[in-house]
Amino acid sequence: MFANRTRGLILLLGMVFLHCADTTKYQAEYRGSWVLESRKDAQGHEILAPDISGVLEWFPTQKDQANVIFTLSTDAKNTQVLEGIYHFTSNTFTVQPNLIVGGMLGSPIEESYQTMGAKISGQIKSEDARVILNHDNGMSFEYIGTQLIISYQNGTTDRWKRLRDQKGALDN
Repeated sequence: MFANRTRGLILLLGMVFLHCADTTKYQAEYRGSWVLESRKDAQGHEILAPDISGVLEWFPTQKDQANVIFTLSTDAKNTQVLEGIYHFTSNTFTVQPNLIVGGMLGSPIEESYQTMGAKISGQIKSEDARVILNHDNGMSFEYIGTQLIISYQNGTTDRWKRLRDQKGALDN
């Protein structure tokens, strides 16, 4: 009788630990604070800090959802901000932009302010240690460990580095 209870308790604890492990690894490739290291424009010119700066904050709010905020600046007058909600379903996702200041990322910075942009869809692909989010608008996020490469339809490429992981950001 005691052995059956012990096995049952061990099985229950194992299930609890597995559930917690799944929670802490969810969105592990994406979550955290990222800093822009460089940008290569479509003509191949590379721009480095301090001539360009950017921060990306990927914060999981649910297992299938995250709030993502991008800021990018080339100087005090040229700033872009994009805030939106990512929703995941199996190997697809949608992004609902809630705030766009200075135009869409990867495009020339413009004087504009918009709330609620058009919803963007995409596919998730895994290859070895890479996870790639291919957006239907031609933008691609390629995660490789602590590195992120964002490629835009116009040929511009941004290189990001994760500064901080938000492991355990989800409560359940």
